Parts: sequence; structure tokens; C-alpha cells
Amino acid sequence: MTVIVKNFDKYKIAFHSDYYSLAQNDFGVKNWIQIECYNNQTRVAKLLFNNTLTFAKNSYTSGVDVITLIYHIDRFDEIYNLIRREKPLQAVIDDKTLNGNVSTLQLEPAGELDV
Repeated sequence: MTVIVKNFDKYKIAFHSDYYSLAQNDFGVKNWIQIECYNNQTRVAKLLFNNTLTFAKNSYTSGVDVITLIYHIDRFDEIYNLIRREKPLQAVIDDKTLNGNVSTLQLEPAGELDV
């Protein structure tokens, strides 16, 4: 088991109205969102949001060194707010179980008011 951690400081969002295809498979997922996460100018993670979780699994592509995390579309607001309000941030994945997350790098003070 290896836990891969990728810090990021920039992001780019795309709201797609087309179908998402992974490799040669057409999963029929329409109207999906992608957040690409960057460390400086290097893409280190992709966060994909859709209305089903059956079309793909989290993954780590070692050749391009990118973590891909899949979330239900209902989680978009929570994760987007985390990305735009907190820093520093990281994407994490276990390369065996494929469990992953987006999280803050440092401890947050209790009772901190997020506005």
C-alpha cells in the first residue's frame, strides 16, 4: 500500500454538457463537472462530479502522475467551497484501495469562523 499525496495551489473548473467517456467506454453520464488541480503549472489531480458513481472509480495514473477522484454531484458545493476558501490543500489516494480525499494540509483552529 502506497499513499500518494499531491499538494495543489491552483484549480480550473469546467462544466460539461456532453457525455463523459473513459477510455473506449461510454458511460452515458451527461452534464458533469471537472475540477483540475495544479501545483504551480503542473496538473496533479482531477476531481470529477456526476450524478452516478457507477461509471468509474478513483484512480492514480503513475505515467502522468495524476490522481483522479470521483464524487457524486451532490458533493460539488462542499468540495468547491473547501477548495476556494482553504489553503494549503492536497489530494490523496491509496493506490491499492483507491480510497481518496481532498483535504487541508494543516490543522485548522477550533471555532474558526468561515465567512
